[in-house]
Amino acid sequence: MQRHPRRRSSWPGCPQRKKVPERVPETLAEESVDRAINRVLAAERDARLAVEGCRRQAQEIIEAARFRARRIDDQVGHRVAAVHARADLTVGRAVAALRAEGHALGGEALLDEADLVRLERALLRLTAEMIGTPE
Repeated sequence: MQRHPRRRSSWPGCPQRKKVPERVPETLAEESVDRAINRVLAAERDARLAVEGCRRQAQEIIEAARFRARRIDDQVGHRVAAVHARADLTVGRAVAALRAEGHALGGEALLDEADLVRLERALLRLTAEMIGTPE
């Protein structure tokens, strides 16, 4: 049994294949077209790279904005806590002063319902002024 070589061009009865030369432009117009196509391909590559660069920049901007937002949120939380602490201290001092005044007048000062309503409204206004919330 005779084995045939693997390459077809070596098979008996098969014509020898010729190597195809690289395409050489036949005219100046074909050269111009080839250069134009190469410029378009290069421009497409550059555009893809630019778009990817813009995406990276946008992602960095988004991350920086998120970081700033978290920092602002933390600062606001601390400021609100500080305002609440000051309000508690101010209200505590005011109550102590009222009690001291009541003792100086000869007894415990008793507030009626109308006084309590006025005091509550005053405290709400004071709180609104200190933290900037609507009344």
